[in-house]
Amino acid sequence: MAVFRPIAVGPASFVLADKLAYCRFSYRDFEPPPVGDRWLPEWPLGKWPTAVRIDMAPLDPDPARLPLMSITVPVRVTRKPYEPYAQ
Repeated sequence: MAVFRPIAVGPASFVLADKLAYCRFSYRDFEPPPVGDRWLPEWPLGKWPTAVRIDMAPLDPDPARLPLMSITVPVRVTRKPYEPYAQ
């Protein structure tokens, strides 16, 4: 498993999402019936997921503001993840 250094915050840093109670990523795996779709909290498989879902909730909900919504994005990749490109 990859190990990453801690993020160094500096003057060029950009905050994409702040003051969240949580931000969760889920990955969809598709298997032929009878299994079908299943959502996984991490992606340990050697193929691409068929979709990624991001769920967020604000730390302090405010009814006057638009609520955060979940977003699901399909992943349309046709090549195998560990197959080298032809040269």
